[in-house]
Amino acid sequence: MREVFLELMRAGLWGSTPALDGFPLTDDEWVGIHTQARRQTVDGIVYDGVLRLPDELLPPTPLLMRWTAEIDGLERVNKRMNKDIAALFRWIKGNDLNAWLLKGQGVAACYEQPLHRRCGDIDIYFPNREDLEKMNLLLREKGVVVQPHANAGGIYRGGEFVVEQHIQMADIYRPSLVDYLQWLKHLETRNAVRWYVEGQTVLLPSPILAHLISTAHIFKHAMVFGIGFRQLCDAARLSYYYSDRIDSRLLEDVFRRTGIYRWAISLYRMQVSTLGLPEEYLPFPLPKGEESYPWMENVWKGGNFGLYNRGFSASKSPQSEKRHIGQAALNLCSNMRYAPGEAFWFSLKKFYWLFVEKQQG
Repeated sequence: MREVFLELMRAGLWGSTPALDGFPLTDDEWVGIHTQARRQTVDGIVYDGVLRLPDELLPPTPLLMRWTAEIDGLERVNKRMNKDIAALFRWIKGNDLNAWLLKGQGVAACYEQPLHRRCGDIDIYFPNREDLEKMNLLLREKGVVVQPHANAGGIYRGGEFVVEQHIQMADIYRPSLVDYLQWLKHLETRNAVRWYVEGQTVLLPSPILAHLISTAHIFKHAMVFGIGFRQLCDAARLSYYYSDRIDSRLLEDVFRRTGIYRWAISLYRMQVSTLGLPEEYLPFPLPKGEESYPWMENVWKGGNFGLYNRGFSASKSPQSEKRHIGQAALNLCSNMRYAPGEAFWFSLKKFYWLFVEKQQG
């Protein structure tokens, strides 16, 4: 069933006609496809692939109707988030602040059907710390409670959605790279992408920075509880959408300088072999090597951000926390070979964040 699931996801991701090997499916098999799509938070993408099947191969009518209703709800949530983002950035601009939108809806804009990508939080990045401090002051004056967070510049609920503010552009943790990342940020500011949403211009990271942010973010989560297909689809759509706007030599150098080159190569190979990205859309030619992805098994089992790994629980009990730490330790060890320097510094930072959160809570 995995290959059928992938075929439907690829069809939705690229707008292609799915191969019909493995069809027709039984009712139980369709329930399994739908369940996996929801666990991976790619139900909108897989749904688009399902609609490309011949009528006689579609899911049973009750399931298809329920799925259609779910996607209609997803579209409405995405539209509300777009309105909230436009209002937020209109307010930010009105107060003479400079901020970028990270990930999320900016990546959704790279999809054929942006409203069919599952949305999460609203992540905004302040290139200047002074702007972040002013933002928090303005929010408190409005009565908004800004919660401190060990890995962010504050979290608050802005209407229906959680807004997470960042003072760190990418999940790169080696202290020796601070100056390099600052240089790269200033270099790429001129290439920032302008996204027009609900009559408002919102700044997105440049294509180079978008690749770095996505690749580093995926690696960070792979080292903790895991990643799901939504994050991998995001990375593939970035490769496709920005393929003609990438300085290949610069991006390759960025990955080498930041120490995540081997991880990036593994991720790009997976985009071609598993997700069906045509190789000519990769940002730079890949070196010859094996095409095995041991981390993919965790993707299948864990679902979105590893939430479905065996033993995972939102409970804060000592037993649950031990399982969480054990799972994170296994993931860290299995992925360390891709970027040992980053893995080392990230683990130190992670222990520090855990200590801070214990003190705060």
